[in-house]
Amino acid sequence: MFFHKKAKSYRACLWFFVVFATIGLLFIIFAAVQAWRVASNLPLLVGEGQGELSTSTHTQTTLLLPMLLGLEKPQTYLLLFQNNTELRPGGGFIGSYAVVRVNKGKPEILKVEGTETLDNAATKANLPAPPAPIKKYLGIDRWFFRDSNWSPDFSESAKQALALYKLEGGLEAQNVTMVLGITPTVIETLMNRVGELTVQGVLFTPNNVTEKLQYEVEYGFAKKGIDFTERKRILEPFMRALTLKISTDFILHPDQYVQLLQALAEQKHIMIYSPDSAATALLSQTSLVGTVASSTGDYLLWVDANLAALKTDHALVRTLSYTLTRDQQKQAWVGSARMYYEHRGTFDWRTSRYRSYVRLYVPLGATLRSVSTQGNRRVTIPLSAVDQGQELGYQWFGTFISIEPKETKQLEFVYTLPDSVGGQINKVYTLFCKTIF
Repeated sequence: MFFHKKAKSYRACLWFFVVFATIGLLFIIFAAVQAWRVASNLPLLVGEGQGELSTSTHTQTTLLLPMLLGLEKPQTYLLLFQNNTELRPGGGFIGSYAVVRVNKGKPEILKVEGTETLDNAATKANLPAPPAPIKKYLGIDRWFFRDSNWSPDFSESAKQALALYKLEGGLEAQNVTMVLGITPTVIETLMNRVGELTVQGVLFTPNNVTEKLQYEVEYGFAKKGIDFTERKRILEPFMRALTLKISTDFILHPDQYVQLLQALAEQKHIMIYSPDSAATALLSQTSLVGTVASSTGDYLLWVDANLAALKTDHALVRTLSYTLTRDQQKQAWVGSARMYYEHRGTFDWRTSRYRSYVRLYVPLGATLRSVSTQGNRRVTIPLSAVDQGQELGYQWFGTFISIEPKETKQLEFVYTLPDSVGGQINKVYTLFCKTIF
C-alpha cells in the first residue's frame, strides 16, 4: 500500500486514475445527456406495463439529470477514484481525487492529484482520530482523507470524505455540490462493450486493462528505457483510443449506454452523494446513492477492508455460506456466517498476504456466540477480542484476518438471532444478503 515505494506508486496511481476519471466522467455525461433527452421527449404514461414511464419517474428523471449536468447552475464535483483491487468499505482505497466543475454538460477539471499530497499538507492537529482498526493496523493516529470511506454506506462515507476534505483545505471545498465515487470496473465494463485496444505495442483487454495500466506506469516504462518523467506517455493515446471507440459506439447505441450506467450504479461502481437536501431527495430515488438497504427480516452484510495488503483483492476468491440452526435448549435460532477465502496469488509488485478487517452486519438484537478461523488448524477468537457496535440500524461484529498466498482460510461468525427475526422463520422468512468485496 502507500507505505511501500511511496513517491513512485502514488504518482503512478495519480496518472492511472486521471485516465479513469476523464473517461468515466465523459461516459456519465454522455449517458446522462441521452437519458435526459429521451425522458424529456417521452409522453407521460401512467401504468405498470413494460416500457411505460410513470409520471413520478418521468419527473424525477427530468429534474435529476439536468441537475447533474449543471444545465441550470454549475455543479462542482469531488471525484473519488476508488481502487477496488485495494478494497475499502465505501468502494476502494482513495488513491487519487479530482475536482471537476460541470456547466451545461461540459466538464472542466480544476484539479487532479494523489490523496497523499493533500493529506501530507494538512494540519494534523485539525484532524480527528481514525476508526480504531485504521489506527491499529495502519499505524496512523489521524483520520486522513484517503481513508475516509470507512462506512459501507456510500452516503456516510462521502459525508466523511467531504468533511475531511474541508478540514484539509481542499480546493473548492466549500463549494462542492456532488461527491462521485468511481472504480476501475467502469473502464473494464466499457471495454467489454467496445473491445480490446493495442496502444504502443501493448494489448489491452477488458480482463487486463487495470493491471496493464498500473504496471506500465509503475514498472513497464523503465524496462522499455523510457525516462521516469515520460512514464505516463502511454496513457494519453490509450485514453484517446478508448474515448474514440466509446464515442463512435455511443452514437449507434445510446440507450445501451444508459442501461450500462444503470447497471454500474446498481453494482456500486458509480455512486453519487450530495450535501444538498433537494438533490438528495432526487438521488434517493435512483441506484446511484450506494446506500445500505434496510430490511425487517433477516440481514447479512459482509464487509472486507484491505489494510496494508497492496492490491491483493484481485487475487482473492471468496465464497460466503450462511446456515440457520435451532438451539432447542435456549429456544432460539442461531445464524452462522462463513467466508471462505482462497488466495490464488503470489508475492509480486501488487500482491502480498491479504490483511482484512472484517465487519459482519446483522439484525439489531443479535448476540455473538463465537468467532473462529480455520486454516491448517482451527483457532477460536476470544469474544473479548472481537469488536462490536451498532451502525446504520444494524448490529456489527468485527475482527482481523490474514491470509498467505496460496492459502485457503475460513472465517466464521456464530450468533443468536433476535426474536423479531427468529419468529419469522416458520412463517414468512426473508433474508437480505450482500457482500462488499
